[in-house]
Amino acid sequence: MLPMETIRSNPRRSVPTGLIAATIALALLAACTGGGSSPSGSPATSSVAVAVADRFPHCDFQPPPKGWRCGLVAVPLDRADPAAGTIPLNVNVLPHSDTSTPAGEPVFMISGGPGDSGYTFGTWSVAPILHAHHDVVWLDPRGTGNSDAIDCEPLQQGWTSPARMHAAFTACATQLGGTSDRYGSGDVALDLDEVRAFLGYERIDLLPQSYGAVVAQAYAARFPDHVHAIVFDAGFPADDPDASYWWSQDYPKAYIRVDQLICDRQPGCDVHVAADIAYLARTLRASPVAGLGRPQHGRPRHVVVDEAAFVTLMMAGKDLGPLPPEPIGEIATALRAGDHQPLLDAAATLPPGMPSYGDPAQESAGASAAAWCTDWAGTGWDPSGSLAERRQQFARTVAAFPATTFAPFSRDGWVGSIWGWYGACLTWPAPDRLDPPIPAGSVTPQVPTLLLVGDEDLNTPIEMVRRLLAVYPQARIVTVAGAGHPVMDPAWAGCAPKITERFFDTLDAGDTACASHLR
Repeated sequence: MLPMETIRSNPRRSVPTGLIAATIALALLAACTGGGSSPSGSPATSSVAVAVADRFPHCDFQPPPKGWRCGLVAVPLDRADPAAGTIPLNVNVLPHSDTSTPAGEPVFMISGGPGDSGYTFGTWSVAPILHAHHDVVWLDPRGTGNSDAIDCEPLQQGWTSPARMHAAFTACATQLGGTSDRYGSGDVALDLDEVRAFLGYERIDLLPQSYGAVVAQAYAARFPDHVHAIVFDAGFPADDPDASYWWSQDYPKAYIRVDQLICDRQPGCDVHVAADIAYLARTLRASPVAGLGRPQHGRPRHVVVDEAAFVTLMMAGKDLGPLPPEPIGEIATALRAGDHQPLLDAAATLPPGMPSYGDPAQESAGASAAAWCTDWAGTGWDPSGSLAERRQQFARTVAAFPATTFAPFSRDGWVGSIWGWYGACLTWPAPDRLDPPIPAGSVTPQVPTLLLVGDEDLNTPIEMVRRLLAVYPQARIVTVAGAGHPVMDPAWAGCAPKITERFFDTLDAGDTACASHLR
């Protein structure tokens, strides 16, 4: 997810934004790595191909297919404070290749995370298909990739306990200072529109992946006249009265469904996932297990497995792949016989907390925290309250959930696990100017919408994707058999890119039977 040496101590840049903010034309600062040319003329209003050629040189870095152009477009860091400087957005454009017919609307690919760079989108299987009739555009959102990626080192290195997590979040907010609330989806949506205007596009298609769905909805709410169609790749509502994404309410049932589905698709697998997980949750809630775990690779270590630790073990699969059904069955069978070792060995395979995020230019934990804590400010507590008041409100919010909300897990077992970042934003500063993803009073445009989801996706499962039907009731859901997260990942994309192309071309997904065939 995030940034570089120059913002390690201070994210603000020294470039004044008065002229840029006043003209809104946006200046092209430089080419992508490898050098480039200065912009010539004013933003195009008709021939986008000419605008791209004039302003964006060929990229030295060339993801497939060839022909990408790239440049940096300056946008205000804080649109209410010109003195705060600018952020250079890394913008990449693949002009359409078929010039024999009029081009369709350009497709803006929106990465997820939050905190992922645009290149980590993982949809290079779709770009070669779409760019025949559509310009394809991707950018590194502010604070990620080559758009001044944020490097909050304590967060980036991961943490080993909830206390260390809170300390890392606090340190990151302090590092960002007054800009800690300027990396939310609202600001990213405004950036997208400035890039759209700079390139001369009137209407655009949106292809958001995962958390990019929040940005896409923020954009559509602010600029409905500029949206032609949306294809959500594993999306969810940005404005959900139940805050289901924040609290992960859909995950327990989704995990059981996905793991049972994986078992049913494997010859010889005979595990009753729901019964085994319910047994393990109930048993470990009453009697935690402690002892020496011996992972297959790595050194033995002492672990304590209570209900919350089991949730962490199980739900590590949200990002790393779910704990497969066979180990769940083996762990449950052994525990019923009084043998703790399989459980201890499995628990010892997990790092004792959140592992390092690696290169912040690929995935920035700081940008993730800044977006997360801005977009969901006030979810579970009043962000304007003191830390003590926030903690009290957080505890009351958790206690108010019906006992079956996270079944078969208890409320404390679920929320007490480390995988979900629950309460991570308690110490994040209250936004100076709250700019939620969906502004108050906004009306979501009912543009043609397609929802893609993998039936083995545990990160944004079907149960969560279906909630988007409350936002886009006319949308069509296409479930891709055997696909994980995101659907467009080349490992299992299958026919999803062709369905996406057809939808953007005709506003009709057409025959989607190919999505039901396992790859």
